Amino acid sequence: MDTLELTNYLCQSEQKLRDRNYQQQAIEQLGTEGFISICDLIQEVITKTTSGLSQITPFKSIYRNYNNTRNDQESPSIGIRIKLTYNPTEAEMRQSGHQMREQDPRNQKRNQNDLYQSIKKYSSELSTIKFKV
Repeated sequence: MDTLELTNYLCQSEQKLRDRNYQQQAIEQLGTEGFISICDLIQEVITKTTSGLSQITPFKSIYRNYNNTRNDQESPSIGIRIKLTYNPTEAEMRQSGHQMREQDPRNQKRNQNDLYQSIKKYSSELSTIKFKV
């Protein structure tokens, strides 16, 4: 994944959480193997620029099917599922991977210009990082 793809994904995630009618209450990201660190980086950027989010982060065992000519095989893999939500359920709040972020009153009313500035800032910082996937 290059920096442009990462910035694009970050923009889409932020816009989903900041839609005009506030209909999108949560986003989920799934990262496996080499994408775990990228998934974690994206959630860190989002939680720093958007206040009032809860984060639920369980590790998952994921099985991938590989087709070969003789038979299907499953290969175990470790993954991380990160859910960022404004309204966590009671069950999510009891999970071991739940974190509630404190609200910053300065971030309550953010507009599209703020979104653009934060994406611009973080995308320029991300361009200095080399990702191995």
